[in-house]
Amino acid sequence: MVLSPFEEVGTVLATRRSDWCDAGRRDSLWDPGRLLCNVERRLLIDPADDDLPGAAAAMRAALSARGCAGVPLDDAQLARDVAAGGGGVFSSSGCFGVTVTVRWYSDPEAASRLNASRPFPDTGFWLREGGFDDSELGSVSVSKPFVWWVDADYTYVNEQV
Repeated sequence: MVLSPFEEVGTVLATRRSDWCDAGRRDSLWDPGRLLCNVERRLLIDPADDDLPGAAAAMRAALSARGCAGVPLDDAQLARDVAAGGGGVFSSSGCFGVTVTVRWYSDPEAASRLNASRPFPDTGFWLREGGFDDSELGSVSVSKPFVWWVDADYTYVNEQV
């Protein structure tokens, strides 16, 4: 599974998934059967380590195990961001064809804003970043040092005969 290495960094609090295809590639009379399809998976994770360096090291190991090419924040950058409060991006990269974005949130209001944000156009789709329930986002305030929010997104073309 795309997110299995990430599930091991702590306790999974919530999961969301969405799969769909649309006519995003039907821009030619010669290719009416080309459908643009998207797979999205989201996790909220309570880190197993209560300290920031331990939680960050576990997430870096999960990113490495998944083959993600991006460079996550180092401990000093993450500590600065967490001290400022709210939430932010820890890493966003391509992982063998799958885009994986890892965010951290220590403030339920900041997580709720992302969860409620309007869908945006990307690769022919209107993507929604949230979908979690308010009760699930409530865990942000009790998870230490923060909660991980992991998104995996994969877009492909489905050739209809």
